[in-house]
Amino acid sequence: MLYATGRDVTNRMEIDAQNEYLSYHDVMTDFYNRRYIEEIFKQLENDETRLPVSIISLDVDHLKWINDTYGHSIGDEAIMEASKILKESCRPSDIMVRYGGDEFMLVLPNTKEEDAKLIIHRINQRKHKIAQDVDVTLSAGYCTRNDVDTPFDFVIRHADLMMYEKKRAKRLKSLDLK
Repeated sequence: MLYATGRDVTNRMEIDAQNEYLSYHDVMTDFYNRRYIEEIFKQLENDETRLPVSIISLDVDHLKWINDTYGHSIGDEAIMEASKILKESCRPSDIMVRYGGDEFMLVLPNTKEEDAKLIIHRINQRKHKIAQDVDVTLSAGYCTRNDVDTPFDFVIRHADLMMYEKKRAKRLKSLDLK
């Protein structure tokens, strides 16, 4: 005599898939998170077939002021609008990451510096409005990794430095206008 038992594990598989998805994605924007991109950097580290790799670092302009003036729910709306700007400006092959609170990163395999500049130009052309006609804009900096000997930390640091310089320039310009 042969006996068999079975158990439907569909629900458990769905829960596992959802947990894996959430471990690599930001809930608010549905972008990849920092944990995911760190694993991608390990994969790309010695992969010459994906060179050049351009990194664009981005930061939501005036988010502290938006939070202080309108509240954190409007600040969250600004972050979501920033993610929409990036989705509208990027190509399907671009990896979009919410890297921190109001910081985003685009990882662009097989992308030369000139193409990274074009993507930043598209981003700068887009402005989304939220509460009481507040423009959501982003400051961006980039750096391109042309060989496997250049560490990603170096590329990210240089993209960040350029982004912070752009952000400072915008602040100074807004002070001149007042």
